Amino acid sequence: MSELSERWDPRKVALNRDKQNQFLLRPGQILAGPGDAPDVQKVLTGWKPSDRRTFGVTTFTRTPANPEDPAREVLDAIAKVRKATSGRPQGPVRVAPNHVLVPANWHTCPWSPPEPPEGQATLGAQSGAPVDVVVIDSGYIAQGPIVSRIEPEVDYGEWFTKLPGQSGYGWVSQPREVLDAGGIHKDRRLDTLAGHASFVAGVVAQASPRARITVVNHNGAFVQQDVADTPIPTEASVARSLWNHRNASVINVGFAFATLPNTRTLANSVDPSGPPSWTLGLALRGRPGSSMLVAPAGNQSSRVRQYPAAFSLDHPNVAGVGSLDPRGGRSVFSNHGAWVACCTEGEEVLSSFVTRWRGRTEDAEPPGSPAAGTYPVKDFTSGWALWSGTSFAAPKVAGAIAQAAGPGKTPLAAWIELKQSAQPSGLLDMGIPLKGLAPA
Repeated sequence: MSELSERWDPRKVALNRDKQNQFLLRPGQILAGPGDAPDVQKVLTGWKPSDRRTFGVTTFTRTPANPEDPAREVLDAIAKVRKATSGRPQGPVRVAPNHVLVPANWHTCPWSPPEPPEGQATLGAQSGAPVDVVVIDSGYIAQGPIVSRIEPEVDYGEWFTKLPGQSGYGWVSQPREVLDAGGIHKDRRLDTLAGHASFVAGVVAQASPRARITVVNHNGAFVQQDVADTPIPTEASVARSLWNHRNASVINVGFAFATLPNTRTLANSVDPSGPPSWTLGLALRGRPGSSMLVAPAGNQSSRVRQYPAAFSLDHPNVAGVGSLDPRGGRSVFSNHGAWVACCTEGEEVLSSFVTRWRGRTEDAEPPGSPAAGTYPVKDFTSGWALWSGTSFAAPKVAGAIAQAAGPGKTPLAAWIELKQSAQPSGLLDMGIPLKGLAPA
């Protein structure tokens, strides 16, 4: 377990402590599918239906009663509803926690802290017939070379919380993230997610000069020194953003999360994956069949299916992306399994970053690095960085699809051609290897 899990504010984020299926959830919130809210309300007392505006999904809320284990009452309530409705002719209700989403991981993310590069790349202006690419992610900081490539301004999304000055819950616009001398969390270390969305958008921009990029930022400031009114990315909020931007040609969703299994005790300990995220599945149904969604596989070196990447199994226009090391093997951190559609190099990727930071990072150097376990001072004033993780392999694929698509060729057709052009390899559970994608 990462030391960061000790810092999560239990009012905001709880960890499901089942070691076989670890995920984060929002205490005091349960999601019910379209038409299922009345049956949920019949079973649960003390839970209030609070919103029906997210393409039919209802959020049930209550004040957590057990601050020592805030995940338990959510999981108990869901198990109770599933059992009580198991005999319905139409099947049990769709009910789930409001999972907390982290870019490509559930503990520390991405795989390692960013590194200052020895050189810089070129990030030119958008050119050619435009292809709309939406980056749904966390940690956008309006600094560095990527700012000139964002169209027309960042969408800061919405999050579901108590309404200011009211007793009820609702959707509130997220604030922009500002990096100052104390770091976002005022601990004088560069926040884990600061610049993440900026970096991902920079990968897309380098891979495709044609990409007309919109960033949808979900505030990632929830790891340390959190307060109750700080936004966090959740399944409900990210699904809402996916739905609102469903008509884009290519969408890169930078999150990867495991879901709660249908049963609490798992007979199959080899693959304790939960069912597909039906909230993101609802949003996927509203997207044109010719568009593409690309997502990272995650960085736990695990086979547990992560969403939305695992939709690759049954959605031809979804690409879940794993990471290759420089030698063409699976990166030590990359998740893997039959649900991973493809892989490309995701280590030491060079892309746009913040320009106003010289100091330590919030995460220590990972095992195997020259300064493992330490927090060396780093200079990020150039506007560029090197970073490793499946988060940075995925936008290479999204950019390649955007660059190949256009008049007479849909993003889905571009994705099919990209797969057909790949050379076979002996890699297991990593999908189709797409080596050498820009930015190399």
